[in-house]
Amino acid sequence: MLVQTKTIIVVASLSLMLGACSSSGGASPIDGGETTGSTTSGTGADGDDSTGGGSTANSDSTAGDTAGTTTGSDSVGTTGSGTDVVGAAAIPELQGDWETGCLEYAGGFFRSETLSVIGARMLWNFSVFRDQECTVPASLGLVLSGSTVQQSATTVPTGGTREVSLGSAQEVDFHFDEATVDNAPIPEENFLGKDAYLARIEYDIVLVQDGRLYVGNIDLEGYDGTTPETRPISLDLLGQYRRAQ
Repeated sequence: MLVQTKTIIVVASLSLMLGACSSSGGASPIDGGETTGSTTSGTGADGDDSTGGGSTANSDSTAGDTAGTTTGSDSVGTTGSGTDVVGAAAIPELQGDWETGCLEYAGGFFRSETLSVIGARMLWNFSVFRDQECTVPASLGLVLSGSTVQQSATTVPTGGTREVSLGSAQEVDFHFDEATVDNAPIPEENFLGKDAYLARIEYDIVLVQDGRLYVGNIDLEGYDGTTPETRPISLDLLGQYRRAQ
């Protein structure tokens, strides 16, 4: 989700910008294998495995197996979207506000993300900047200078777990609503990467440890979280969140 959205929406925005420059033969700086971002000095999360100026791997290497431990997720009504999601339930460890700090991003940009989780509902915000302190807004695709992308989701814990290098991660399905830009609907016309802004389900894992929130590494081939079978088996150690102060 913390998830896949935090990566895919960024990629979609970058694709828009690159599409406009396709006549110059530009190629996407997003590598198909690993996340290029790393925590910047003094601004990002400074915990284990999150620093290292780009040389640190962005995922753990331990493949996990699904366990059948039940977490007691029941069907509850969600708030904000006006719909019910079967199996929706609050995940106690996720409750509250989270932030990434200022992280490097491909193409010389920087990004900042926040999460607010109340019950089974989560609001994700993403902004792009030009500087490593994330104080100078940048324009990137639909993310105009000073704009913020928002997307809400409902958490549906499956009751399963996966063993990863940092411990036992919970399996969670994130039911995302359609995204907005500055709380306004996205354009109705088709554009490159639009699918990333639409309502969808992401099949993920989460782990909270020492005040840090980790989500699945979707850059590992075959585990992009688009189906239950491709749920991540390792954590994204660079894109971690910390509790907001």
